[in-house]
Amino acid sequence: MKKLRYLFLIFLLASCNQTIQQRQYTEIIIEPKPENVNIPNDDPHAFLRTHPSLLLAENMQQSQFQNAVENSVAQINLIWRKPNNWSEVPGTGMRLVTFYSNGPYPVECSIVSLGGMAGGVRSNITRWLGQINTNVSENEVDQFIVQSEMIKTEGGFQARIFDMTKLQNDDAAQSMISAIVDVGDKTVFVKMTGVRASLQGNLDQFIELTRSLDVEK
Repeated sequence: MKKLRYLFLIFLLASCNQTIQQRQYTEIIIEPKPENVNIPNDDPHAFLRTHPSLLLAENMQQSQFQNAVENSVAQINLIWRKPNNWSEVPGTGMRLVTFYSNGPYPVECSIVSLGGMAGGVRSNITRWLGQINTNVSENEVDQFIVQSEMIKTEGGFQARIFDMTKLQNDDAAQSMISAIVDVGDKTVFVKMTGVRASLQGNLDQFIELTRSLDVEK
């Protein structure tokens, strides 16, 4: 019995001398997948489209373009006489004034003043024909310019009338009648837009407006 006690005591002492091992655990956190996030597989840089720096650059480009347009607008003390049955609205931006017809033929007419030749006659005619989706050959454009009507305004300025309704057959087609007025070192544009039939119904008022142009003394 005494021998058994010694054995138990030895076993107890041996157990107390064992080194206690520390165990380490690494916590793995699995976050839930965000909802409503679409990441296109074919464009890994799609997020750059809305990056603040790029938006700032785009706004700067638009601002620079607007400044260039505003700088091209020539200051001129132009005066005119409003046609009957037309209403007049003060101009904004590049426009000196905007008119609207009040009769059965709705049209919009504007006057713009730019510095110098403002691109030249042929380039403007070509651009305007593109705006009304009218395709003509280069020879037809040249002939159209040569056949344009020339009038003199009350201020003594030469004005050329370009009636683009003559190049169309559909009365419901969008069209344009424009005048290019040479005012010394400036160019004044009078432009009337609407459907072909409406423009033809307001042609006399348009010529009346263009003929009334003068510079305030």
